[in-house]
Amino acid sequence: MKIKTFSISNKIINLYVKSTKKNLFISVIDQNTNRLLKIYSFGNCGFKGRKKNTSFSILSLISKLWIFIISLNYQFINLIFEGGPYLQRQIFLKTILLTIFKNKKLKILLIKDKTSFPFNGWRKQKQKNR
Repeated sequence: MKIKTFSISNKIINLYVKSTKKNLFISVIDQNTNRLLKIYSFGNCGFKGRKKNTSFSILSLISKLWIFIISLNYQFINLIFEGGPYLQRQIFLKTILLTIFKNKKLKILLIKDKTSFPFNGWRKQKQKNR
């Protein structure tokens, strides 16, 4: 009896999602070569000001991202989140999970959160608004 083995290492892509108060940055990185392929943000999709914080802007960002990933023939995704717990991040994850189940070509292997926060230490210095 033969056992089928297949390699998925050459078809994995990493999505680094960094969320700030008013923007969301998505870096698309190939896992094999560790090469940055593309960066997406709300500004790249043509959203300015208050229109950045809408669910429609996140949906259009994800659709552009999906078209790019499918055109490169990637099948597996690693999602790595950074930044604060803002609303865009939750909506992004929810829409990605809903579109993954509709689209059978892409599969999520890993969802990871790399947000750093102190476990009882000095408070982070406040950034000045300019």
